[in-house]
Amino acid sequence: MPSSLRRLTTLCVRYFLPAAGNRNGLSINNVGSNGNYWSTTSQSATNAYNVNFNADNFNSQNNNNRYNGFSVRLASVAALTLVPILPAAGYRSGLSIGNVGSEGNYWSTTSSSATNAYNVNFNASNFNSQNSNNRYNGRSVRLASVAALTLVPILPAAGRRNGTSFENVGSNGNYWSTTSQSATNAYNVNFNADNFNSQNNWDRFRGFSVRLASVAALTLVKN
Repeated sequence: MPSSLRRLTTLCVRYFLPAAGNRNGLSINNVGSNGNYWSTTSQSATNAYNVNFNADNFNSQNNNNRYNGFSVRLASVAALTLVPILPAAGYRSGLSIGNVGSEGNYWSTTSSSATNAYNVNFNASNFNSQNSNNRYNGRSVRLASVAALTLVPILPAAGRRNGTSFENVGSNGNYWSTTSQSATNAYNVNFNADNFNSQNNWDRFRGFSVRLASVAALTLVKN
């Protein structure tokens, strides 16, 4: 297949990490001024690396004891594959339009000779990515941009922290929302292999994970 037909649109995903503070025992500290986000890398048997930041500093090599109540970073946007939709738009021959709805013909950007260029040709039965036709033929051009994209963050079954112990790692997930349920409680998502509850609520001192705060901007850059 010509290289121009294999190009994927480059995607830049920007997300922000709010200054959510940290939990120390039953107290929440530095909310609005500091952010502490765990990495997935241990520094020792008891410590792990984390990002710490405030208005003046950003430290990506910080490490603390793992019982500290820090936020968790975005687990993964596992794979983003942009799949352009190529409608069966038919083709133009002179003043006539043929095979609309049954056949698609899309030019690549690669010449096959002085007069011809490669194109994709397909119908319900066949797909030919090495087709070559004279460039005066009325073929469609490939997709210029992708209009809509859905990002699905992965929420691992990370368990929860209870004091200095970790519980249900690998079987349960507990993720805070940003919505309070009362003066002491907040809503959270709780799930395991059998259940998913998006209206759960618990005391806010509990060591649950935090959800993805925002995918702030999606920039699609055509190759």
